[in-house]
Amino acid sequence: SDRLLYRVLNDETPKTISRVSSFELTYYDSSGSELSYSSLQNSSTRKKIKSITIYVKVESAEFVDSLYQGAEWKRKISPKNLN
Repeated sequence: SDRLLYRVLNDETPKTISRVSSFELTYYDSSGSELSYSSLQNSSTRKKIKSITIYVKVESAEFVDSLYQGAEWKRKISPKNLN
């Protein structure tokens, strides 16, 4: 199910800017192997996380030219606190 994405500028009332139709996190160990989500219940597996891929797909909150316009963003990060 989609979730609304809001923007808050200074002290203004939050404004809906889009809908998040997909949000995924993928976890990797030091060798770049993907760690399954179910394995993350184990704290020793969580300690193996060295990088994370973030994927977000958003669609406009309103119709534009009879369609919901969309955008996708994907990035793999390796935070220093995981190394």
